[in-house]
Amino acid sequence: MSTEMSTPQTATPDARECLHLAAAGVAAERGDNVFRELVRHIALALDVDHAFIGILEDEINAPDTVKVIAGYFFRRFDDGFTYNLQDTPCANVIGQRFRCYPERVMDLFADPHIRQLQTEGYAGIPLFDCHGKVLGLMAIADRKPLCDLPLIENLLKIFSVRAAVELERLNADSARGKSEDRLRATVEAALDCIIAMDRDGRVIEFNPAAERCFGFRKADILGRRLAELIIPERFRASHEAGMSTFLETGAGAYLGRRIEVTAMRADGSEFPAELAIAVAQGGDGEIFIGYLRDIAERQKAEQQRRQLEAQLRQAQKMEAIGQLTGGIAHDFNNILTAMMGYVALAEEHTQGRNDEKLAKYLDRIGRSGQRARDLIQQMLTFSRGQRGEPRPVPLASLIKEWVNLIASTLSSSVEIVTELDPGTPAAMVDPLHIEQVLMNLCINARDAMQGQGTVTIALHPAHCADCVCISCRQPVAGQYIELAVSDTGPGIAPDIQERMFEPFFSTKAPGQGSGMGLAMVHGIVHEYGGH
Repeated sequence: MSTEMSTPQTATPDARECLHLAAAGVAAERGDNVFRELVRHIALALDVDHAFIGILEDEINAPDTVKVIAGYFFRRFDDGFTYNLQDTPCANVIGQRFRCYPERVMDLFADPHIRQLQTEGYAGIPLFDCHGKVLGLMAIADRKPLCDLPLIENLLKIFSVRAAVELERLNADSARGKSEDRLRATVEAALDCIIAMDRDGRVIEFNPAAERCFGFRKADILGRRLAELIIPERFRASHEAGMSTFLETGAGAYLGRRIEVTAMRADGSEFPAELAIAVAQGGDGEIFIGYLRDIAERQKAEQQRRQLEAQLRQAQKMEAIGQLTGGIAHDFNNILTAMMGYVALAEEHTQGRNDEKLAKYLDRIGRSGQRARDLIQQMLTFSRGQRGEPRPVPLASLIKEWVNLIASTLSSSVEIVTELDPGTPAAMVDPLHIEQVLMNLCINARDAMQGQGTVTIALHPAHCADCVCISCRQPVAGQYIELAVSDTGPGIAPDIQERMFEPFFSTKAPGQGSGMGLAMVHGIVHEYGGH
């Protein structure tokens, strides 16, 4: 026991009554009211005018300021105010040890509150938590000198233990509450879905991101089985098997890593998602926490990126092939023109000589040269080096006339059917080019059916949205006229579709095709802004 002055000889409180009141005070109810009960009981036990519990309001910003959380002054409760430690006996108590000033406190300390309370005697004891951290103090004061200082110290020690325990509990509850608030704020602000379920597979947490993603309200699904809500039916058996395996062995194939899964919204629609699963230990057993992200947009963007890359590669390839083909065709055309000129001169030179063999040879050279010239024209058409003469053409009428003329040249086992929309507007094209397109496509169709089947030529207005040209791989959108030639053959394999517009690429046997038919179609269609 430490005292700052000698002990005055005054009346001593009854020890038995003091202990009875101390026991009642220490056993006071829990909660915010416990501190008021403690100061009331200590004041009654020691028969003093004032008793209070104060805590440091802010150790960092205001280390000398004490907030009174429970005060009993002149037999009435008064708390919630603050005071400064300067010039008070509390400055020698808080964070230190028990202090007692039995009398003349107003002469020793200049704090105005001491005179306001007419304080003659004062005793205080510091409050610490279990780790030694300073919490505050508990003090008594009286208008008369204090007596029986050992009893005062012992009772303050008894009451201070309960006060310190309650303060530490409140601080822990406050810290835990702040931590829970921060965690709750983090979960609610998260952009990813955070979903938790218990070991029975029932939902115990569903954050706002999950509500927006799945279309469920948290209040409506808490306690319901997760598998029945967001897992497509065909995957539920596997989910249940995985849960059973983990509960039996503690091991899970999906734990601790990110996986791609298929999830289901409230309306039954499915979407791709990225999922990570963690397991935490709760009071009632394992808690399974899923972090889920909708990756539909990401996959769509990745698909668009791949599509754009393919478009770029295809466009670059077709442009390079076109430039190469056009250059070769022009150079070859110049050489061929000279060759054909010399053949014509040779034919004139042989007239009147009656050399049938030489005339035959020159005729064959001329016909071969003409075929070569036709091939050059096709190459120029592919490379857009051969321009047509566009004019408004009613395609339905043109197709009808063309079919009447071409039907006789195809095998009788090939039927041509037309589906022509009379409301199709005219197109700005060269009619000869359209006839070339139809001829190449119908010959390809005939060969694909091995000379037997049905070829359908359809024409109608069409609206394109988010389409891609199979030839140049450019995006197509807007109002178009669709000219379609289809047949009853086996179709075109995907690997062939990648190359079928390239010049000289052919799937036909050697000698049965030049590989320029669809290359011409490509050149003509794109010449008129088509795809």
